[in-house]
Amino acid sequence: MAYLDQGLGDCPLRDRSLSQMVADCLRRFDGERYHLGDFVVMPNHAHLLTCLLGSTDLASQCRSWKKNSAIGINKAKPAHIRSFFTIVA
Repeated sequence: MAYLDQGLGDCPLRDRSLSQMVADCLRRFDGERYHLGDFVVMPNHAHLLTCLLGSTDLASQCRSWKKNSAIGINKAKPAHIRSFFTIVA
């Protein structure tokens, strides 16, 4: 994790529009599937505090955040950035 926090390597989320897409995705089901606490979008990943609600499964919710972020980013960005986000989708 220390490597990621240093902002080394590919850092597509330095682009404000892309980091905003990730933030919007995290907020999307706040209050329905989970209670979203604090979060920060780093240049190459995100940290968040959340409390899952009902039968929401952590692994499924993480996949949902990654998939929906990747879909939005893939629509907005050129192919060389898309390849990075296809991996996490």
